[in-house]
Amino acid sequence: MKKRTYGTGSVRSLDDSKWLLRYTPKNSKRLGKVVEAPNRKAAEDELTAWRKELDGQQNPGVKVPCSHLLELHLATMRRMQRDPKNILDQEKKIKKHLTPFFGSREASTVKLSDINRYIDLRLAKGARPATINRELSNLRRAFNCGVKEHVISNPLPKYDQLPENNVREGFLEHDVYRRIMNYLPRHQHMLWCFAYYLGIRKGELLKFRWEWLLPYWKQKEPIVKIPGKYTKNKKPHTIPIYHPEMRAMVEIALTQRDPKCSHLFQYRGRQLKSIRTGFEAARVEAGLSELIFHDTRRTAVRNMVLAGIPEKRAMQISGHRTRSVFDRYDIATERDAIETGKHMRKHWEQLAEQQAQAADERLEQEKLGNKSGNWDLAPSPPEGEGLADNFLN
Repeated sequence: MKKRTYGTGSVRSLDDSKWLLRYTPKNSKRLGKVVEAPNRKAAEDELTAWRKELDGQQNPGVKVPCSHLLELHLATMRRMQRDPKNILDQEKKIKKHLTPFFGSREASTVKLSDINRYIDLRLAKGARPATINRELSNLRRAFNCGVKEHVISNPLPKYDQLPENNVREGFLEHDVYRRIMNYLPRHQHMLWCFAYYLGIRKGELLKFRWEWLLPYWKQKEPIVKIPGKYTKNKKPHTIPIYHPEMRAMVEIALTQRDPKCSHLFQYRGRQLKSIRTGFEAARVEAGLSELIFHDTRRTAVRNMVLAGIPEKRAMQISGHRTRSVFDRYDIATERDAIETGKHMRKHWEQLAEQQAQAADERLEQEKLGNKSGNWDLAPSPPEGEGLADNFLN
């Protein structure tokens, strides 16, 4: 094969499918990486693409610490106008776990073995698999930001996510809903009621404003119209205030609210920001220590589907973006099982009616035969025939 021009890099075979690429960008040290390719020509193409990528970077080969990439990730979240509370939460987790382990490491030196060591360390400290996966997703996004902004050339090495038990099982029966209501502080009643009947996220409920409800309150079917900038998926959200209990609580809130506060859920004239203390005390008093607030979300979706509401409409009310919620909550399976049970019960009821009708007809024929005294209306079957019918009967 023709030798490459000096200064355009080199390709060296490591085994049948792995190749070592080397290239020295302008004003930089010599760089190298290993790629998988079926033959030398494919490896040459990989080198050409990599060379163009490095030539387009401002500082190729410069040592970039992982802490810089993590800052890029947080800056991207702010630029995309993500939820400020979520950004702050992620920043705390990054500084507590990722930065001490990866922060001072040069990004180009992070290997799969380093990621596995981080996973082992976090597991040893009692972190749950789901927690570790979320932490590493921040690291992966940080590397992707670095590649996108031409700070580094390679993304984070691929790793296997830890298995998670992501099946949601908690549902509320109506008597449990009532028991919690009895122990909750009065200013939290309306929030608990809305969560139970609508299945909306607690954080989204706490943002409800009177201006989203009052223009539609006097309608026969009142609704709440939430602007897109306040929802998780950034799409407008329209919610029906359908249950009499919800409407009654709104009527009470209208008489007790402070007009200076624009939020629907208030406490002492200000926005209700947290219900943790009241809810924790209520579930302990009710003897339901395993109950979590998010169970209302699953329950509302299940109740809507079992009531015959199409899944798409139920998702619009609760704010779920994908249909996978029905698979995770086992709601579709439950609904299908109930529908199957209804069809099968109807089938067996019809079969029982047919058998009873046939028995009545046979009895009637026997009575007619007795009255006429004629027992030979039907010829006897030949010997050996009719055994299957006798067995079935």
